[in-house]
Amino acid sequence: MDISYERTVVHEVLDSLKTNRNLLHILVGPRQVGKTTAAIQISKKWPGQVFRESADQPLPPGPEWIRTHWDRAAAKRNEKTLLILDEVQKVLGWSEVVKSLWDSEQTESNPIKVLLLGSSSLLMQQGLSESLSGRFLLFRCSHWDYREMNTAFQIEFKRWIFFGGYPGSVPMMDNQELWAGYIRD
Repeated sequence: MDISYERTVVHEVLDSLKTNRNLLHILVGPRQVGKTTAAIQISKKWPGQVFRESADQPLPPGPEWIRTHWDRAAAKRNEKTLLILDEVQKVLGWSEVVKSLWDSEQTESNPIKVLLLGSSSLLMQQGLSESLSGRFLLFRCSHWDYREMNTAFQIEFKRWIFFGGYPGSVPMMDNQELWAGYIRD
C-alpha cells in the first residue's frame, strides 16, 4: 500500500484528538482498508510521544495486554501522550478494561489521548454500546472510493469497478487468479 497517500480520516482523527481530550477515539472498518496505515500516519504527525501496539497475534491476548500498554503510556503522561491500540476487539473483555482505565484516566490532570482500531464491526459495536456509551467518537474507515484509488494508485475507473476499493490488493491486479484468491481468502 502507498503509505504516502493520506485518507481524509487521518486529518479528521488528528483534529479531533487535539480538541476532544475527554473522549476515546475509535477507528473501525473492514480489514485491508488502511486503518493501520492511517494510525501510522497519525502517529508520525502527532506532536508528542506515541505508544502504538497491535493485538493482532496468533492467540488472542487477555485484558492484561491493554493494561500493560496503557500503563506504559500513562507512565510518560503529558498533554501530548497518545496511545494507539490496533485490533483491540481481539482482546478478551476489551471494552470493560478500556472503560475502567478510561474512567480512571479522566481524573488525571493530563489524561493520555487514546485511539482504538478494530476491524470486526460487530465485536467493536457490541463493546462500544455495552460499556463505552458516551465515552467515544467513532470514525469509519471504509473501502476506498474511485477518487482515492485513482489518486493513490492511478487506477482507471473500469479497473476500480471490477477490482473494488481494496488498496492491499493493488499489486495483484495484473494476476486475476492471485487477486481473486486474496479477496476470497
